[in-house]
Amino acid sequence: MDGQFEPRWTDASESSAGVSAEYERLAAGVGREPARFARDVRTRVHRHDGGSTLICELDDDFHSIRVAVRLDPSGTILASAGQIARAPYAVCPRALDSLDSLVGANILAPGIRSLLRDRIPRADGCIHLSDMLAAAFHVYRISIGHDMPRDIDDRMRRALLKTLPLMRDSCIAFAVDRQAAHRPADTTDSPTR
Repeated sequence: MDGQFEPRWTDASESSAGVSAEYERLAAGVGREPARFARDVRTRVHRHDGGSTLICELDDDFHSIRVAVRLDPSGTILASAGQIARAPYAVCPRALDSLDSLVGANILAPGIRSLLRDRIPRADGCIHLSDMLAAAFHVYRISIGHDMPRDIDDRMRRALLKTLPLMRDSCIAFAVDRQAAHRPADTTDSPTR
């Protein structure tokens, strides 16, 4: 990526240019100093007949972890596996054994962090593994947006929130009771504004 960001289905807000300029100012402030620590987390959702596969990868100065989770169309975990190529301690790869406990869980059910705590107790797993899984499950929920129409009005948006309650109040586009002050001047009733 070249640093340019082009919104896929959204329009820029009136304040986005100012916020972007402030980001550029702050980011430029680091100069040429090397980063003291860097972590990259990448998550992908692949759809296929009979469900989806989530791939999450974490790389930083101490870790190189990969996780794959296979889902049926309802969001139920059919299989999960992982790989730890780099870790600070020899015992760390044993945390992957905890992934088996996820089979049968539904990632579209409320309380995904609780599910992870219950199924992968911290002493049996790894905080980084839990964070990766939570991110992958969240990205899967977001990916469902590819199936939604882009031009829904406020009535349709509210009906959608009844069928996907986890999206309620998750962001400005899915705020249940948006105040007039939060609506754009040109209200097109688009969920992307």
